[in-house]
Amino acid sequence: MQRRLLFIIALSLIAIAAIFAWKYQAAVYAKLAELKLVPLEERLTELYLNTDAFSLPEAVVPARTASFSFTIHNLEGQDTDYPYLVRVQYDGKASSTVESAVIRIKDKEYATLKKAYIFTASAKRVVIFIELPDQKQGIHFAVPRAD
Repeated sequence: MQRRLLFIIALSLIAIAAIFAWKYQAAVYAKLAELKLVPLEERLTELYLNTDAFSLPEAVVPARTASFSFTIHNLEGQDTDYPYLVRVQYDGKASSTVESAVIRIKDKEYATLKKAYIFTASAKRVVIFIELPDQKQGIHFAVPRAD
């Protein structure tokens, strides 16, 4: 009889705790988040080339166009303005900016930008850089000289 009474009391306490947890779940979660005891969504930006290696220009030929595309994927948790730069460097010398712009991307969306650059001179090697200065991210590819 006493065992049965203890079982009923324990079961009642568990039921009360479950009802309390369900009713105050949002407040409990908020407090756990405040104490940094629950994982938060990671905020990041992805930047990558869309053009596969076989579609990139094979050689630097003056007056020939190099076409490429890149994607910016916004996972920052909010709509974000992305300043970006496209720079070109001939033979390891100082690079020059050929495009500088800003694009606004909504949260969890992406933008694919198609670009074209016309080689202005012959060089052993040309490197094209794409940079997101605010995110401190960049990608690049190199084009060798046609022999």
